[in-house]
Amino acid sequence: MRRLLKVTAMTGLLTLLRMASGFVIAKIVALYIGPSGMAMLGQIQNLVSALNGIINAPAGSVIVRYTAENQAQGFDACAPWWRASVQWILLFCGIFIPLGLLAAEPLAARLLDNPDQAWIIRITVLLLPFAASGTLINSVINGQQQYRRYVRLGMLSLLISSSVMVCMILYSNLEGALMAAAAQAGLIGLVMLVVSMHQPWFKLHYWWGETTNEQRKKIGGYILMAVTSAMTVPLSLMAVRNILITQVGWEAAGQWQAVWKISEAYLGVITIALGTYYLPRLSSLTGVTAIKKEINHTALFILPI
Repeated sequence: MRRLLKVTAMTGLLTLLRMASGFVIAKIVALYIGPSGMAMLGQIQNLVSALNGIINAPAGSVIVRYTAENQAQGFDACAPWWRASVQWILLFCGIFIPLGLLAAEPLAARLLDNPDQAWIIRITVLLLPFAASGTLINSVINGQQQYRRYVRLGMLSLLISSSVMVCMILYSNLEGALMAAAAQAGLIGLVMLVVSMHQPWFKLHYWWGETTNEQRKKIGGYILMAVTSAMTVPLSLMAVRNILITQVGWEAAGQWQAVWKISEAYLGVITIALGTYYLPRLSSLTGVTAIKKEINHTALFILPI
């Protein structure tokens, strides 16, 4: 219980930083571009979330789980799972990057009412491998239950990406904001790669080499669940925003986007804490009794009665 409180406090700081960053960016977008810019920014951010949800599916909770389960046996025991994840990511990149490049113009026309903005979608899909790399590294760190490092790297990558985003908005207004939204996840992944290069688990032979069909199959078993959960919210938000744009225009859709960002921020205090602590903790436990005990303790903390 004490550890959950510590994780909640640390991830709460990360969430607070995300809230502050989101509010600053939203304020700058509103001042320089207006409510319609907020709506367009929301469309691109949701598209990025949906595409990342697909590419990151083999690199998320499944890697957290199997890293947590096998870390006691050393990195060699974790490596086959990491390799299987990389193989799935490469497969998805080989499928969805060409599709995204081909569908960029109709997607831009649908989401932004301007097919000339297709270059933004092309940037998004070309940066997907970097976004997946960042998620994979985050999952490995989380699976090893290195919560301090997880939060510190989250803060560092957020500060760097947010600073770049603000500079791009100030320099290029709407186009800068859209390009920054498209590139943010890839930039975070690049930061994670650079700062993790000297970690003992960041060796090529841990990530590239032989694995088994069993590991590929178990990683694949998580993909549909991960894709469904990762795409449902972005696609539903894009659908709601499209209805608002059609019925009341871009300005009103931008105002709705601003309100949504507020609710999204404060909900992150609980969801990020549980996502960071709960899965690796349960995966590291053995036996039904220990798992039930952890679930009961956590439930009393989250929903006290």
